[in-house]
Amino acid sequence: MASLWDHGIGSLRELDRGLPATRRGGSGGDSQGDRDRFSRRPLLSIVMPVFNSPEKWLQRAIDSVREQLYPDWELCIADDGSTAAHIRPLLERNREKDPRIRVVFRGENGGISAASNSALELARGEWIVLLDHDDELPEEALYMVVREILRHPEAALIYSDEDKIDEEGRRFGPYFKSDFCYDLLLSQNCISHLGVYRSDLLRSLGGFRIGFEGAQDYDLALRFVEKLKPWQIRHIPRVLYHWRAIATSCASREEAKPYAYAAARKAIGDHLQRVGERAEVLFMPIRWAYRVRRSLPENVRVSLLLRAGTTAEALGRSIERIRKQADCPESELLVVAGSPSCPNEDDEGKEGVRFLAPPAGLAGPSLWNWAARQAKGEILVFLEAPAEPKGEDWLAELVSQAARPEVGAVGARILAPDGTVAEAGVVIGPGGAAAAAFRGWSGGSSGYVGQAVLIRNPSAVSAACLTTRRAVWEECGGFDQGYGRDLWDIDYCLRLREKGYRIVYTPYAELVRLEDSPEESTEDRERFRLKWPEWIEWDPAYNPNLSLEEGYALAWPPRVGRPWRE
Repeated sequence: MASLWDHGIGSLRELDRGLPATRRGGSGGDSQGDRDRFSRRPLLSIVMPVFNSPEKWLQRAIDSVREQLYPDWELCIADDGSTAAHIRPLLERNREKDPRIRVVFRGENGGISAASNSALELARGEWIVLLDHDDELPEEALYMVVREILRHPEAALIYSDEDKIDEEGRRFGPYFKSDFCYDLLLSQNCISHLGVYRSDLLRSLGGFRIGFEGAQDYDLALRFVEKLKPWQIRHIPRVLYHWRAIATSCASREEAKPYAYAAARKAIGDHLQRVGERAEVLFMPIRWAYRVRRSLPENVRVSLLLRAGTTAEALGRSIERIRKQADCPESELLVVAGSPSCPNEDDEGKEGVRFLAPPAGLAGPSLWNWAARQAKGEILVFLEAPAEPKGEDWLAELVSQAARPEVGAVGARILAPDGTVAEAGVVIGPGGAAAAAFRGWSGGSSGYVGQAVLIRNPSAVSAACLTTRRAVWEECGGFDQGYGRDLWDIDYCLRLREKGYRIVYTPYAELVRLEDSPEESTEDRERFRLKWPEWIEWDPAYNPNLSLEEGYALAWPPRVGRPWRE
């Protein structure tokens, strides 16, 4: 299966086809039409710390601000004691050319956090926009930000998609992000660029923290999130930031700023401590990603409900591995026999294993509802087909995630017998219903921007492995028995989302599926389409710039418009 990266720069140019020509000469798009477009025009303060920046890229960063379609901005620059001779004359020339550019020259070098705070002291706007000294903004960036502010007055933190730009001006490596995804934020800085913050809240938090250089914006985003409700965090699904890829930039080489990774880990750990979470933060082989490993609750009883499947061999293998690697002391395994030929008499009576013989005629959600009522656990783990766990702490990982009060359901990373990915979360919309994320990708692949191997919040997970608290399951009235045999698990997750619960995918619980899932039902898909049309049109966990036909490839034609041309 092709990934977005296979489409390359040419496809990015296709996405930009029809965009207005870049305006030069510092006009900022200051036409009467642009001025009259909004009922209110908030002042945006762009904060840019500078230190010995290459002359060409510093000037290009400033020019990209002056070329903005939206004119009501101020560029607040703090030079952090640069020793390069070109810095002061360049900044003074630009300040003289445009009164919206404000500059302070620090007497000594204090690092990026201190310089950012000095720039922040110049800012008078309602919103703070972060810009690095060698990066660029596309001309519509501030226009789109103000549009979002006016459409969502409750917003306090806004971020956009981003890409990279090389020294020849070629764009590559786009990151089309999901709407706000808390667990992904703990795995990587998925807010990053373009980051826009309410000025009053930023100041109340004390600005940028010294000691987090290289991850000061990550630390800021985490501190912001602690103070906000999810609906106050807005995502604009457009590339509004071009991250310069040069030798000294993390956009070019992960090794360019190794101190940034340690600072990010500390920022995540501090955040977890502030919000009262018992967890540790671990580095991952991917240098820009982290794992939050949560503590297993004490004395929690877990019920694993395993569908017997069609062959005694697969069932026996599944039972043996689950019993050996069920790393929760208070756990029981209930085998749900869909037909009388499945149970293996050798497994009956083994410690912690109980066979359930359901009443005739039960299938799909009605079967699982019946089985769940036979279970004794506070945590229910549904396994729709025999599966073989990989690793020792898979169940502890599922339970530690499902025990979080804000979480409704947890899914695992499911591999096919050939080692490819069978499921890493679920995307809503493909085929008019839903599809497993990263299906068919190599088991060694990290997926799209690492998302196959990072804890994140998809809109749904499937019953290939679905973990949920009994109390939450009862709150929802169990699974919707209006479905026959398909999509009831996805429906359950969307009902949880409507109630405000979070869905979690964790790759640190990994299982190999030993039998195929049940065949899809046309009737069930139609029921799902009629019940969830808004989610099918726009899955908040899957960027609309990505294709619904070919997972994580670029959508063509684009599924997002260009509102400044409407």
